[in-house]
Amino acid sequence: MNFVDTVDGSEMSEEPVRGSRVLFDSSLYNAYRRIPNGSTKGNATETNAVPVP
Repeated sequence: MNFVDTVDGSEMSEEPVRGSRVLFDSSLYNAYRRIPNGSTKGNATETNAVPVP
């Protein structure tokens, strides 16, 4: 199971959580994740390196 944590430990509002879900579930993001090694499995360092609007 994956989770997102804030820097200061506070709860995130619903809007950024939904936006993150849409981004991470998108086919474009999936294709981007497959470029380096052909797999969608990744660690937090790789996920944090992805530019997010």
